Formats: sequence, structure tokens, C-alpha cells
Amino acid sequence: MSGWAKASTQPTTSSLLHTAPTPTRTGSRGDRTLLMIDIDCHKSGTPEGARQFAEYLRLHFFPNLYFETSTNGNGIHGYLIVDKWEWSAADYNATLKLVELWLKRVLASTSFDVETVELKGRCPVVKWDKDCRYPGARARGSQSRIS
Repeated sequence: MSGWAKASTQPTTSSLLHTAPTPTRTGSRGDRTLLMIDIDCHKSGTPEGARQFAEYLRLHFFPNLYFETSTNGNGIHGYLIVDKWEWSAADYNATLKLVELWLKRVLASTSFDVETVELKGRCPVVKWDKDCRYPGARARGSQSRIS
């Protein structure tokens, strides 16, 4: 995992998060994006178990992980600033699927009282039709094209 998540400081993370309780700047098209590690305790687990797992992730894998209580109060939202290099959105999203599986294995190897862990913040992947229109453009009656 070395080099995958760009080192960040809490002030840098906070500047991206602003002061909103639930940030929405994930999946950006730029070189850097905000990735959320969603540690859930909806049907099972405890908020304390989620906090302990977040601390474990920060201690062992992501030293600059910033985390806070989740929106519903039953889990933790952890945030990382990720340098996507020059990856395509599709490649980045595919990598996130693998990292999410790895995080689930990490969680399974511990005794933290947590239901599951997920990654949020995939990048949009726009697919064009043969006439260079967005998907659904015909259904909406749009004839706009890129020339």
C-alpha cells in the first residue's frame, strides 16, 4: 500500500472537508480525490468498535487517516486524500474494489465489533455513444454533440 494514499495532514484534509458534516468532494476528476472509508455498525457492532478499527487502520496502514463519527452516529467515516496519478477513472474505481476487499479481510482478521467496512468516492465514468452523445441523450431528445 506504500505510496497509494498520498500523505496528508489534518489541516489539508480539513480544508477539503470544509466544515460540512458530510463532505461531497469524493470521486473528483482531478489528480487528487477524497476517499471515504465507511466503517458501519447498522445492524451489528458498536460505535466504539468502529472507532477502534479506525485507530487500527491509522496505526498500521494510513498514518494520516482523518476520521469522525458517521452521520447516523453508529459508525465512523474515515477520510484519505488520494493521489490518482494519471489513472483513468475506470482503473481507479477497479483498484478501489480491490482495496475494499482487502479492507474487509483486514477487518475479518481482527476482533473489532464492527459490521462491515466499505469505500466511498468512486470517480464518474462517462461513456459516449457512437455519435459522441451522453448516455440517454436520445431519450431526452437532446441532439447536442461535441465537435
